[in-house]
Amino acid sequence: MEYRVKHQFADYGLKIGGELVAFVEVKRVALKLTESHLGQVLAYAVNHGLAWMLLTSGQVWQAYHRSDAAIGSPVAVDLFLTVDLLDSQTSLGDKVNKLFYLTKESFKRKVIDELWRQQAATSPTALASAILSEKVVKAVRLELHRRKAPKVEIGTLTDLIRETVLRTELTETDPASANVRDY
Repeated sequence: MEYRVKHQFADYGLKIGGELVAFVEVKRVALKLTESHLGQVLAYAVNHGLAWMLLTSGQVWQAYHRSDAAIGSPVAVDLFLTVDLLDSQTSLGDKVNKLFYLTKESFKRKVIDELWRQQAATSPTALASAILSEKVVKAVRLELHRRKAPKVEIGTLTDLIRETVLRTELTETDPASANVRDY
């Protein structure tokens, strides 16, 4: 049953205990899911203040998470998981495990939210932010001093870590909108 969103219709609205928790946008099985399809379901989620969006062609299932962004910033949307039911490289058990996160039970018990928080906290961007924190850079500086390295200023060491150790794309984004690994 379609779910009315302003003057448009989402294919499905997922309710748990009468509370709307996600929108589901369904496309034809032969259609490759694209960013424009995501934009459609994202507009519905933003209008209703929902964090979760599901996009499917029946064969491929994708779950996206929308995080609250700072005022004036673009909406942060991250791919949480993808399941391709016809992917021969992924075992049936792995597909079933991933699909569990899209079930009513997962939403009801907030299992999907807990896994999201865990993945967001350990995403490459979040880890890069932690590594570049003043406390960690000071600890690296202290370790270098113990190894008899010449004294390096904190700012210089931070720049060296950013430029030579970490991937650039990890240090140029906002850690609050970290791109989580595809589960």
